Amino acid sequence: MPSPVNQEPRTDGFALTSFILAAFALIPVSLGFALVGYRRIAAGRRSGRGLLVAALVLNCAWLLVMATGVVLLVTEVRQGQRAYEAVRGLAVGDCFDARTGSGTDFEDVRRQACESPHDFEVTVKFDLAAGAWPGDEKVAGQANVACAAHTRKVPSTDGNANEVVAQGIVPSGGAWRKGQRTVTCLAQREGGGKLVGSLKAAPTPLDLSVGQCFDGFNRSEQSFEGTATVRPCDGPHDAEVANRRELPAGAWPGQAAVETQARALCRDRGDVAERGSDGETQRVVWLAPHEGAWAGGRRVALCLVVEKDLGRLTAPYKRR
Repeated sequence: MPSPVNQEPRTDGFALTSFILAAFALIPVSLGFALVGYRRIAAGRRSGRGLLVAALVLNCAWLLVMATGVVLLVTEVRQGQRAYEAVRGLAVGDCFDARTGSGTDFEDVRRQACESPHDFEVTVKFDLAAGAWPGDEKVAGQANVACAAHTRKVPSTDGNANEVVAQGIVPSGGAWRKGQRTVTCLAQREGGGKLVGSLKAAPTPLDLSVGQCFDGFNRSEQSFEGTATVRPCDGPHDAEVANRRELPAGAWPGQAAVETQARALCRDRGDVAERGSDGETQRVVWLAPHEGAWAGGRRVALCLVVEKDLGRLTAPYKRR
C-alpha cells in the first residue's frame, strides 16, 4: 500500500476574515476573529499566522490614527476656548499683539495703542441668538460672515496699504451651554505683518448719510470694497447714498423678506434710469443685509445711485 501524503493545513478562515476586517478599521470584530483563528492555528488544524500578524499590525495602526485624531480634536477645542477667553475682556476698538500657536490659539494678549504697529484690532462684538447649540460649523459660518461685513481698509501711517481680513472668535459647545453667546470679530493684516491705525477712523458706506457721495463701491459686483472715502458730489465718485434705513431689530426674517424691504425703500427714489445734470445716465440700486451681517447688528438697507454703464458719476443725483 502506498504511504499517505502529508498535506499542509488549510489557511484559517477566521485569520483571513480578521485581516479583511482590520483593513476596514473594524477593530473589535477583527480582534474577535483573530482570537478564534489563533486558537485554531495553535492547535495545528489551520495555517495563517502571517495573516494574524498583519491583522494585528493593521489594528494597531488604526488605533494610533484614531488616538492621534482625538488628541488633535481635544487640542483644537482647548485652543479655541483659550482664544475665546483671551479676547473676552477686550472692547471694540482695542488693538493688541498676541503670541499665537496653531490656528487661533492666542496667548499672552498685550494691548497696544492703535497708532503703533499691532497684530489685531477688535472690530465688533455681538451675541448670537439663544437656543440649542447649532454646531461648530454653523456658529463659525455666521461669525465669519458677520465679521467680514465689518472689515475695511485701515488708514496707514507707514506708507503701506493696510488690506485687512477678519476672523471671528466664537464660543465652543461647552461655553455655549454655559450661556456664553458672544462673538468677537478681529481684523488682521492680510498676508501677515502689522496693522497701523484704527478701523474706527475709517467709515464704511453703511455709516454715511443720505446725499453723501463716496468712493469704495465696486460697481461691477455691486459690493463694498471697504472704507468709504467721501467725495464732493460735483466731482468724480463711485456712488451716492440716495436713501438708507435701519431695519427693525429681531430674529432673522429671511433673505427674501429683507430684500423686499430694501426694494420698497428704494422704489420712491426711482427704479428707472434718469439723466444727471451733465447728461450721464444714473440708476438706483438697492442693497440688503445678509444673515451674517444681521446677526452682527448691521441691519442697514441702502439705496445707492450709480452710473448706469458702471462708470463714474460726476454730478449729484437728480432728485424727483
